[in-house]
Amino acid sequence: MSGIPLKPTYTPEDLAARSELASAVRRLMDEFEKGLADPRETAIWREHLATSAGEPVSLATLGERFGVTKQRMGQIAEKLKREFRDRVLHELGTDIQMSWQAGNE
Repeated sequence: MSGIPLKPTYTPEDLAARSELASAVRRLMDEFEKGLADPRETAIWREHLATSAGEPVSLATLGERFGVTKQRMGQIAEKLKREFRDRVLHELGTDIQMSWQAGNE
């Protein structure tokens, strides 16, 4: 063997399941965001946690915008991650595997 890892081969069923899961998670993300009332939470969610466009805005930058510390914004971000994780587990079940890595702050 050459030592080059082979790409996994997905069946049509695997691809359909992955697509369905991605759609469900996107729906949950949209619903979660709509339920956010605090402008700081909305900014953290949109610009730091759930951003898909390039680098997330740092918590320090968001903190400056709202007149609070980076640490406070980090506390809010951790709360949002826990709440979203709980929502996903409630909606999709505990068999779902999740990995969430926030940018290094």
